Amino acid sequence: GTFCITDENCEVLVTRRYAVPSHEGPSRILERMKADLLHALAKNPKLNIGVVQDGAPEMWNLMRGMLDSIPAIGRPRQMGKPRHWRETIDRYHLMEKLALVLEVLVPRDKNLRAEIYAAWDADLDRHDDAIRRISQWIDERLWKGTGRLQDEIHKILGNYLVCTHQFRYASLRRLGLQQGSGVTEGACKSLITMRAKRSGQRWRPAGISAVLAIRSLLDSDRLPA
Repeated sequence: GTFCITDENCEVLVTRRYAVPSHEGPSRILERMKADLLHALAKNPKLNIGVVQDGAPEMWNLMRGMLDSIPAIGRPRQMGKPRHWRETIDRYHLMEKLALVLEVLVPRDKNLRAEIYAAWDADLDRHDDAIRRISQWIDERLWKGTGRLQDEIHKILGNYLVCTHQFRYASLRRLGLQQGSGVTEGACKSLITMRAKRSGQRWRPAGISAVLAIRSLLDSDRLPA
């Protein structure tokens, strides 16, 4: 997990990284993330809060549970009431899936695929409702397609595009919030892979827990404190 503070241009000012081995579960990461968020909100209660993840529902449930536990921003989950934070599906994951969809729907024209892909990318930059137009374009072709074609697209997308509020990339820049989880993806490499997955390394639970704890302190510039 990663906690970032950005400026109005989405440039990262502070980064805190968290890692635990799988046998410990996510609770310690959530506790540490919550503590950093509470500290930031104590300094500036008006901060815009954004959560960027992939589409896995179990990840969203974890984050929503943690954020709902903060009295200043939590609220009952009632239909039609927006939360006090912005939820975003990582843009890289979205564009990856849209590229696969185009390969299925426009299999024989590489140039046309590239043209449509570029148009979608630009539209997402400019308009929050771009995802609705993209979804409609896909649906129109599915209605005319075979059952096999529909099955292929369903395997790629499933219910991925249902929550359209998670694809409002155009307004993220105005809020100073990031569109992608690149910082977290980078942390997976710098914090875990480079330290704990070297050739010939073997770990016991206590050893890997200690190493990842120290590594996260180093990577988050916490050690001097």
